[in-house]
Amino acid sequence: MRCLVCSKPIPPTRHYCDRCAKYFAVRRDQLKRRAALRAAYDPDIDAFRCHWTRVPLDELDPNDPLYISFDHLEPVREATLVVTSELVNSMKFELGPKEFPLAVRELAAHRAGRSTGTASRSRTGA
Repeated sequence: MRCLVCSKPIPPTRHYCDRCAKYFAVRRDQLKRRAALRAAYDPDIDAFRCHWTRVPLDELDPNDPLYISFDHLEPVREATLVVTSELVNSMKFELGPKEFPLAVRELAAHRAGRSTGTASRSRTGA
């Protein structure tokens, strides 16, 4: 048998490996959580990546801003879940739907070594 998220070998009586099983302690939204984790899992680096930034997420330290978190793709309870970081989840909540995409582009540009403001300039053609 294989884990339904990361495909690692597991005992025949289980659905998830120990690592992935901890994300299913919450009983609600289990199918949505499984879909989000499967989409976020990168087998090449054996890590989960943030839906918005594609940065590998921390699974061990809840105080790390890149600690793994679940978020609704849109702010509706029935919406699709995605895997993200605590930092990005907080940003999405605080910034709102107009500012959030710009902030994510700026973070991605910074991570790629481009200067701040590059993402917004390239989008507007400046």
